[in-house]
Amino acid sequence: MSKSELLRITPTRELQLKNDLLDAMLEVARESKEAADFSIRRGKIVEVLSIAAAMATEIREHLDVEVARCKKREADFTEVLKCFQEATAVNKFKLYDR
Repeated sequence: MSKSELLRITPTRELQLKNDLLDAMLEVARESKEAADFSIRRGKIVEVLSIAAAMATEIREHLDVEVARCKKREADFTEVLKCFQEATAVNKFKLYDR
């Protein structure tokens, strides 16, 4: 606006300009709040994902331990089965040997 235009501003026009300025400031404040809210939501999402990743790691470690236990039990069972089969074979041999 030129100086002559500024001098001709009526009180009504001045109020309108102030109102427009306040509207613009309010819009900036809303956008800033939305940006802050988004940042907070993003931060919470990252936090939840970090917790989920930690839980997944913990579950994976627990499953690895359980798999190792199962493999040990399977190996023990295989050893017992082998001994049983050998004992059965010896007993059958003794039966046929008589």
